[in-house]
Amino acid sequence: MTGSAASTPNRLIVVTRLSSPPDDAEAKVLASTITSSIDIVMRLAGNLTVQRADFLVPTANLGRALEYYRQIKADGAVYGTVTPGNDGSYHIDLYIWNSSRQDSKPAAIKRTMTNVLSLFGIADTLSVTVASRVVGRPLSEGTLLVKNTDTLKHYAVYADGHLLG
Repeated sequence: MTGSAASTPNRLIVVTRLSSPPDDAEAKVLASTITSSIDIVMRLAGNLTVQRADFLVPTANLGRALEYYRQIKADGAVYGTVTPGNDGSYHIDLYIWNSSRQDSKPAAIKRTMTNVLSLFGIADTLSVTVASRVVGRPLSEGTLLVKNTDTLKHYAVYADGHLLG
């Protein structure tokens, strides 16, 4: 998931920890895990400088967050919430703010997680989706294939379709 850093200057993107109810330990863990995943994928996406601003809570005070984003000349920001549903599920609402939009209205991505065991899959998918929207091109998680070529312990390794050896 790398880009060509030589051709385009880095864009400044602010990532803020997803907020969650203060009395829900599981929601806090989910919010932290998803935020970390987004942060990592954004840093690997190419042509981005990622800055954390966990002192902000844009979902509670968007005006303060927008003021901060503009003050540091951020090109974009990612923030959101994790909230428990009544049925044991968790609702994940992510927002992507883009400085080039005149109305300051963020794009939204919403998912419901029905099983905590699916956390890493959902975190990975959301991270790639968010990073793709921010960089403006599709990103993929990539594939690694180890192919046994015969029964005498010989094998081939492919990464994203390219033979590595």
